[in-house]
Amino acid sequence: MSSSRTIWTLLILLSLQNMAIKLMNLPLNRVIELRYCQQYYLRHDQSQIGPGGSIPEELCKLDSIQQKLAWMQGMIETLHIVCDLIVTIPLSALSDKSRQRLVLGLNVAGLSLMYMFIVLVGYFGILPVGAMLIGPVFTLLGGGNCAFMSTVYGLVTQAASVETQRSSYFAYISSVSYVILLTSPSISARTMTINLWLPFWIGIIMLLVALPVIFSLKTPSPDHNATVDSLETATLLRRGSIDIKRNRLNNSHHGVFLNSKETLQHLFRQVTQRKNFRYLLSVFLIVSLASSGTPILPQYISKRYGWTFAEAGYLLTVKAVVNVTLLTVIVPNAIKALHKYTRMSGVSINVASAKASEIISVVGVILVGSSTTMGFLIFCKSSEFSLCIKFANGISAGSIRDGIRNASFHPFTGEEPANCGTGC
Repeated sequence: MSSSRTIWTLLILLSLQNMAIKLMNLPLNRVIELRYCQQYYLRHDQSQIGPGGSIPEELCKLDSIQQKLAWMQGMIETLHIVCDLIVTIPLSALSDKSRQRLVLGLNVAGLSLMYMFIVLVGYFGILPVGAMLIGPVFTLLGGGNCAFMSTVYGLVTQAASVETQRSSYFAYISSVSYVILLTSPSISARTMTINLWLPFWIGIIMLLVALPVIFSLKTPSPDHNATVDSLETATLLRRGSIDIKRNRLNNSHHGVFLNSKETLQHLFRQVTQRKNFRYLLSVFLIVSLASSGTPILPQYISKRYGWTFAEAGYLLTVKAVVNVTLLTVIVPNAIKALHKYTRMSGVSINVASAKASEIISVVGVILVGSSTTMGFLIFCKSSEFSLCIKFANGISAGSIRDGIRNASFHPFTGEEPANCGTGC
């Protein structure tokens, strides 16, 4: 199979998986809220409960209900991420043994089971709401977004024969992500307006359709003569180091446990022996924690401004348009201008942009919390969120990539790079 066909298959798979998840995330707020709302009015005012257990959404914005909703959403997200973290390295080791289709299939199957279980709990009302916390456990089968994207990027790296081709393929992936970011909130809002359960059925069907797409994918066989360049471009979690990667290629009979152990040992050495690498990981951790409130933004909008979740979904589309415009037009042109009219290097510009973005992000978060009008909220949240994304993309593509490269051992001797200063 040609590399272009492999990439097109991956893009279709990425579209199905990403769109399915984003379609279901918004109405999940309403499903959980409705269950807690039913419990509340069963105890306090049963006359508010309509046929089939329906309750007007505006009656469900009580503080006690919203607090439970936020807690449940946070716990589901936390458990999902923990399960993803637990299985990512073992799955990446399995992927390195030319089992990419199996890894992707397990991933999509686990996500399908998770959302089907949550929908069944919400729809039938037989099990308590807390039973939804069992749903994320199904992702232990194949991980979450981290395991999925790690495998996808690994396949892209294998499919690309030259660096320019690889860059184009990564650009295609980014383009698909942008399109989904733009369209998914409004599609989700529209479908849940028609029927609350419609986006779930569409999303689950899309995940099920993704399974035959995965098994139609012809994964490339491992290259035992892989070059240093191709090995260096592999994602960090898919390889512990160039030495580990070569060991995996030359010793394919080794088990997944041994490969996972080698990767963990390598990462531990990098964290303990490289100061800059520790800083980089710490920054990513802190930024990720700071942006972890993004999934509950629809609830914040709905509660504070009295909007329905569907209306909040349309608002998220407007926000996405602003974000994509900043990411694809304004910020890149600003960086090009800095390159052209200043003497700053690319890494210096990235680092300076990171510092500026974090300062503006802090100001943006404060303004979001104190905003009193919807227009002011859109402005503040778009600026803060977009600059955080720019930080993650720009720095990882520039200075963080260089930092990780400098933090690695020499590919052949295992020694520190000669040009590494005391700060590494």
